[in-house]
Amino acid sequence: MEVGKRDYNQLWEANDKTKKLDEIKVAYSTLYGTTEFTLALAKNFVNILNESQPDNKQNVTIAYNAARVFYGLWNEYRLQLGLKRNNINQQGYFEASIDRLKDKYLVNQRLISVASDYLVGWGLLEVDYKQLIDRPEFKKRLFKLNIKAFKNTVIKE
Repeated sequence: MEVGKRDYNQLWEANDKTKKLDEIKVAYSTLYGTTEFTLALAKNFVNILNESQPDNKQNVTIAYNAARVFYGLWNEYRLQLGLKRNNINQQGYFEASIDRLKDKYLVNQRLISVASDYLVGWGLLEVDYKQLIDRPEFKKRLFKLNIKAFKNTVIKE
């Protein structure tokens, strides 16, 4: 093994929790007739928005952006669940680096802020802030996905 390279099989492995998330993802995508989870999320979020604010012309944009953010957080949560040493605290909150979300899922800080307002309002996401000791002017953002509420939000046209 070369210096600097890791055997990722020793760091991450699928377990009951990650398999449960995968099953929910497949069932959700199948329900909406798409293979892409983000599109299934967007369709459901559009339906939720059309019920709550039917006159808003931005519902599709809001739903798609919320779906992208939720998808990124979903994958980060799944990654954390599979790690041998994860960063999920006792309350279920985990850290998702904004830089990683930007690079991997093409979502920026503003998009996360706006989308998380909707996701928190729907009960799908909880956000907590932790004060950084070495940098008192900054707070670390922690996320918690509410999987039970997510399974109950399915609205089919």
